[in-house]
Amino acid sequence: MSVIVRFKNSAGFQSFSEGRSWAWDKSVLTIYDRRGKKLGYFDEPENIASVSTGTDSSVIATDTKPLFINFILDETGSMFSVLDATINGFNEYIQGLKCRPSKEVEGLRFTLTQFNSNKVQVVQNSVRLSNVTKLTRQNYRPNYATPLYDAIGQTIQAMERDSGRSNVLCVIQTDGEENSSRE
Repeated sequence: MSVIVRFKNSAGFQSFSEGRSWAWDKSVLTIYDRRGKKLGYFDEPENIASVSTGTDSSVIATDTKPLFINFILDETGSMFSVLDATINGFNEYIQGLKCRPSKEVEGLRFTLTQFNSNKVQVVQNSVRLSNVTKLTRQNYRPNYATPLYDAIGQTIQAMERDSGRSNVLCVIQTDGEENSSRE
């Protein structure tokens, strides 16, 4: 199950996946890891349009502006233990999007950002859904430490620079073990 947060007048959506729990009391949305440690929170309820649960691939923009998906993929050493599950999960997510009605994904653009303590790298930038490269053991090689917060921050800053993208879905696939952010 995922938690999907839609923001008013901003970068779009935030998604939190398996292993995370959340609490929403109409004033603060708090995200916890599987051990109950608080990962973060959103405390400006006037900017939150909705909080829902469901699969990430069920979230498609409904207005006329195209949807830009920025997928942030943890490529750190701790992900090696779930290598095949990560590859399969990513590929299933893309396949789920491709199975949507063509009018929903017609203008969709996809960006893949992979990160570890050695890099935060845009691997695919604003490509059509039909051109998204499958994840394999050859192009996904977990290594190094986990600057999760740095990767999220840098990705959000890059999305904000491109002001023409009013519908943005940011999906994060990680085991959630932050251990080396500097910013």
